[in-house]
Amino acid sequence: DGETAIEGALRESFEEANITSQDIDVVGAYCENHGNWRYTTVFAFEKPGHCVNPCAHDDESMEIKWVPIDDVPKLKLLTAMRTDWPSFRARLDSLASQK
Repeated sequence: DGETAIEGALRESFEEANITSQDIDVVGAYCENHGNWRYTTVFAFEKPGHCVNPCAHDDESMEIKWVPIDDVPKLKLLTAMRTDWPSFRARLDSLASQK
C-alpha cells in the first residue's frame, strides 16, 4: 500500500500498542532476508522526557509489556526472530552506544 517499512512500523505501533511517533525516535531499520520471505525490524528509542507505556490497543494484541532485554531470548519467539535475535541485540547495543 505504498508505505515504507518505517511508516508501517509507526502505524502498527500506534494501532496495536498505542505508541505514538511523538514519543519515539526511529534510529534505524534492518531488513532480514530469509529467501522466500523477509521482514524489516525498525529500531526506535524513547524520546528524552517522554514515557512510553504501551498497551493492547486492538484485538490483534492480547498483552504488551516491557521485558528486560536479557530476557528476550527466554520468550516464545518466532523461529526467525529467535535465529536473528543475536544480530538484533548487537545492533541495539551499537545504536544505544551512539546516543
